Amino acid sequence: PSALSRDTLAFRQASDGEAVPGLVPLTGSSEIMMISCLVPGRASTLWTRRYRTTESEDQSIEYGPLTASSLIWHFGGVLHCTNPVTGQDLWTRNVPLSAEVEYQPGIKRIFGDDDVTVVMGSDLESYRRFRTRDGQELSSGRLQIGQATETKTFGRFLVYSDFESRIHVFDGATEQDILADEAPINAGSNSLDQVFQLLPEDRVLTVSSDHQIVMIDARAGKVQFRTTVKELVESGSGFVFGVMAFERNGRLFVGLEDNRVRGISGMIGNNRGRDPQLADGLLLSLKPDTGEIQWHQRLDSVVFPEIAGDSTDLMAAWSMTNHVDENGDEQETQILEVQLIDSNTGMVKLKEQIVSSSSPFFCHHIAAESVIELMTRDCTIRFSARPPESP
Repeated sequence: PSALSRDTLAFRQASDGEAVPGLVPLTGSSEIMMISCLVPGRASTLWTRRYRTTESEDQSIEYGPLTASSLIWHFGGVLHCTNPVTGQDLWTRNVPLSAEVEYQPGIKRIFGDDDVTVVMGSDLESYRRFRTRDGQELSSGRLQIGQATETKTFGRFLVYSDFESRIHVFDGATEQDILADEAPINAGSNSLDQVFQLLPEDRVLTVSSDHQIVMIDARAGKVQFRTTVKELVESGSGFVFGVMAFERNGRLFVGLEDNRVRGISGMIGNNRGRDPQLADGLLLSLKPDTGEIQWHQRLDSVVFPEIAGDSTDLMAAWSMTNHVDENGDEQETQILEVQLIDSNTGMVKLKEQIVSSSSPFFCHHIAAESVIELMTRDCTIRFSARPPESP
């Protein structure tokens, strides 16, 4: 949940990683509301509670993790652990926090799980640990987090690089760096947009300075694999400015941005942010357990929507550009380019351009008709989705 203004209700996933199915917390100008969506097609209010006592309070709620048994949040110098079903506080603790800082947008100052809750200080280096069950303070400490690097929290873990660019994963349950006994992983000096990509089951993927794709399994406390992509990177610009990763149908896809001009962040303004996007660079398909490269394909700026409906081995990718006339001048007319890619081989099976004033918001596969539908604000576009031909 996130309060946008005094007049709005808004929702934001309360913790990085997996959300609690069926529970949707909302924040209003002075109240918190928990919505239950356990029954398909129906929603009901579980509870509401007031958190702001006067309109003059110039403070905002800061949220921690939402689990099946607790919702952690902070307001007015008090840390709350609330039962997500009843809205009653399980415990509270006086924990002063200054106004939320913005220079580390990837980090949540309050993170954890059912066992431990970690509260970072306003300096984003010091921390205090509490037992989630009863609020008992366990310990406090400090981390050496480099100020110019990306930092992310997921579950009870925090991944960051220090002032020497070495990557660490702090485990809030043990206060240990799970990478302490691993060969050092150094963040690339050119990775300015996205250094870490979070994946389900508390995994994080990054690209090191020596051009290795590294998968870290935080729950298991180890590096799952390291895959060298040096030759592939050097065949392009020789640099990696950002990394993206996502999983579809049991496959792992990794994008390496090697064009500094566009950058992954904000690459396609029309994308609503829920779907993976890749700026100019390489898309690789890797085996998710070993990191073995299955194929790689160079793509221009694209978004990869999730395809609902029936399963398919095809993957959709779209981009929006302004139409360029025969004189090379950009026009106001927008062009939607759609590609269908065989996820087994990386081959582009279809590439079409359509005039459209809006980007796709839904993608659907209908196996009985061998059709993939792409819906925009203006229209529904249908493409043939016949099974890819055998090589």
